[in-house]
Amino acid sequence: MRNLCVVFLLCVAAWGQSTQNRVIHVWLDTDVWTQGNLLTQLNNAGKSKHFQFVAAAPGETYDYKIHYEQSANSLPLSTGGSLPTHVGLVVVTDTAEQEMVRFNVADRLTEKHLSNAAAKEIVKRLAVVLGK
Repeated sequence: MRNLCVVFLLCVAAWGQSTQNRVIHVWLDTDVWTQGNLLTQLNNAGKSKHFQFVAAAPGETYDYKIHYEQSANSLPLSTGGSLPTHVGLVVVTDTAEQEMVRFNVADRLTEKHLSNAAAKEIVKRLAVVLGK
């Protein structure tokens, strides 16, 4: 029985180590109001890949710089009117300013939906780059 308990504890310890989060320090190049929301969305989307995003303070080193800008748009409707939407541009660079990821996010109804879609795409593409 004692041997079984030891084996069980070793298995639990090994499982716990294999699921530790990879901490990724990011410089968020966006307006102050958007930074907190984007960081929250990145961490929510990164859970499945075991990524933990931490915002780098000015002067701190970072792994990736995330440039995120958003603007208002309108989507034409068949009835002749238009629906106000949001569009965004995301560019992810490494510390040497080498572009790693660039994409557009379009036609989201709210800024929160836009940042959520951007965060999911950032995580998906970083997972490919990092081999996860």
